[in-house]
Amino acid sequence: MTALAIERAVAINAVLRASKICQKVFLNLVTSDTVIKKDRSPVTIADFSAQAVVNKILYESFPNDPIVGEEESGSLRGDNRKELRNKVLSLASTALDAPLNNNELLDTIDRESFPGGSSGRIWALDLIDGTIGFLRGEQFCIGLALIIDGDVRLGVLGYPNLSVDLKTPEGEKGCLFVAIKGQGAF
Repeated sequence: MTALAIERAVAINAVLRASKICQKVFLNLVTSDTVIKKDRSPVTIADFSAQAVVNKILYESFPNDPIVGEEESGSLRGDNRKELRNKVLSLASTALDAPLNNNELLDTIDRESFPGGSSGRIWALDLIDGTIGFLRGEQFCIGLALIIDGDVRLGVLGYPNLSVDLKTPEGEKGCLFVAIKGQGAF
């Protein structure tokens, strides 16, 4: 077995499931499913749902590994956010082997609050890198990396809207790129 084989398999599974959520939302996104954060950047139900899925999968396999990411559950809390929270909960639960409840959803999203550091194992997650492209119906990606002692060792990028064959842009869509330090990129 090659180094990081388990991490690679888990990361691919997490990014594929998150990509499917994003693709589903991408095809049916409505403006009310988007929240504007304090920094004036948009976050969609796909961001929250995919983050919950990736965090849950990572935590189940590597419970001691912290996660660095962008989103927090604050925008989903409160009675006035119930409809939005329920959409996120439904999307996340359909991508997981076991559905989440409201508290699990919020806790799982917030599992990504590690500030970072230069030692140990850390997962870095960027869900819907290119949210503006996502909202415009263009390109975006889901990025996940494993950093060990400040060195990126594994990276997985999911591009749900990228054509498999660039010569036929209207054909099949969805690409996954994987790189492991010292082992190549696929």
